[in-house]
Amino acid sequence: AADPEPRKIHRGANPPLLNTRLGQYLRQHPFFGLTALLFSATAALPVGLFVLFALVTLVVSAVAFVFFEGKR
Repeated sequence: AADPEPRKIHRGANPPLLNTRLGQYLRQHPFFGLTALLFSATAALPVGLFVLFALVTLVVSAVAFVFFEGKR
C-alpha cells in the first residue's frame, strides 16, 4: 500500500518563507538555492575573519594603551 501523502521533513504547516514568491522559486530551482546557500556561507567566512581580526586588534590596542599609560 503506497502512502498517499509524501513524507515531510518537518511537521505541521509549511514554514512562512516557503509560502513567499522567493520560497516557491527556490523550491522549483533547488540547484540555484544550494548555490546561493554555499556562496553565502563561503562569503561569510572572510567577513567573519576580518571582523574577528578587527575586534582582537581593538582589544589588544586598548589593553596596551592602559598598560603603558598607567605606568606613571
